[in-house]
Amino acid sequence: MATRPRGGTQTSPLSLAEVMEAALFVTERNGLMHLTVRGVAEALGVTSPAIYHYVAHKVELIDRVCEHVARSVDLDVDPDMSWDDQIVDIVLGMDRTFARYPGVASQVLSLVEPAPSPAALRINDRVMGLLLGAGFPNGEAVELLATVHFLVSGWLLGRPPVLDGLPARVAPNPSGHPALTAVATEVVATPMTSALLETGLRRLLDGFAGASQSRIPDRRRRRPRSTRSTP
Repeated sequence: MATRPRGGTQTSPLSLAEVMEAALFVTERNGLMHLTVRGVAEALGVTSPAIYHYVAHKVELIDRVCEHVARSVDLDVDPDMSWDDQIVDIVLGMDRTFARYPGVASQVLSLVEPAPSPAALRINDRVMGLLLGAGFPNGEAVELLATVHFLVSGWLLGRPPVLDGLPARVAPNPSGHPALTAVATEVVATPMTSALLETGLRRLLDGFAGASQSRIPDRRRRRPRSTRSTP
């Protein structure tokens, strides 16, 4: 991204859109834990007071970035696909989106925040609608949604971050989950990590569907995995 020249009167006033663009740039490059007002100001070539005109403090900056990233998750999936294919597409979209911005997933999906993320609630509502539409009774749908939430949250917190289109090289973690440790040991292609997430998610959805007291529709319309595109 282009930076503004330091000092003097700017040729054009700074905008909130530019502040957010710079904040996303810093987050993508350095992770959410290193996002600061000063860092955003340096990326724009201005001083910190210019940023404080648009955000009151670092916490507001972080909240705006997290909501922006979460809102960018595509929920407009093909309605002609089976209910589980649609859920898988949404989750894989979350994976691709959050992997670009290390640290954002833990903030957005946390259950201990004083107020839930509106963007995260939007995703939950969409998936809940698909489960109810598939025929799950409300109680079963709530249980399955909670289980999917914990699966996806654990995955997003443990997967290698993606920097410049490739997963970062991560040192093995002896205390981590063996499957994730194996994935994180070397630079691996994104489709490989996505396939691991998809396999676990499909087994989860199939298990709940098979155990449901209601008759859940057959999922023969499922697309072959090879037709899915991952960056």
